[in-house]
This record gives sequence, structure tokens and C-alpha cells, in this order.
Amino acid sequence: MTTIDVFISVFAVLSIALFLRRYFLNKNVVHVTATEARRRMSTGKAVFVDVRTSEERSRSLIQGSIHIPLQRLSDAGTLLASYRDREIIVYCASGSRSVPAAAKLTTMGFRTFNLDGGIGAWRRSST
Repeated sequence: MTTIDVFISVFAVLSIALFLRRYFLNKNVVHVTATEARRRMSTGKAVFVDVRTSEERSRSLIQGSIHIPLQRLSDAGTLLASYRDREIIVYCASGSRSVPAAAKLTTMGFRTFNLDGGIGAWRRSST
């Protein structure tokens, strides 16, 4: 087996592992469209959690959202304790961070949803 063959094999295994991880995370996470998320926000049913970095958040955000960067998600139980009776809609730029974050919050006992399409979908839905 050549070095290239080993590289291709490792790449293939990692690709399959990432696909399976995303598949199983997605399977346990409920997704909402930006339109549905706006409706839930307007009725006061939901609170938004932004798991992006501070730099990303400084460029755009959903007004009233709570900022818990993905790296601090382990603190979410304490930070979100007063929101246990509300729905939590998690968002990031595209879903690559919000899907695992929503899955984690669900295992922590929150009623959690992922904003499908992230902040970009949110901005597009307002026009």
C-alpha cells in the first residue's frame, strides 16, 4: 500500500465518520425554518441561543438572543436555567455548530430546536 493509498483510506474513513456523526445528530434534533422561528419568537414561546464566536456575533445577531459560544456550552445548564419552561432555538452561521449544540441542550433537558440555515436564513426571511 502506497502513501497515497493510506491517505485516501484515512480520508474515506474520516469522511464516513463525519457523515454518520452529522446524520445521527440531525436525527435527534428538530429543525425549524426562519419563518417558524419568527412566529415562535413573536408569541414569546422561544428564546434564541447564538453559539457563534463573539466576532461573528458583532457583525450580526438576532435581537434578544443569548450568546453562549459553543466552547462554553457546558455552562448552558446554569446560564439557561430560567428558560427551562421555554423553547430554545439554537443558531450559528449555517448549522454546523448549532446542530450539535441543540443535541447537547436536548440531552440536558431543554426543549431545543435548530434554526435551519442559521443566521443567513434568518436575515433572508426578513426581506
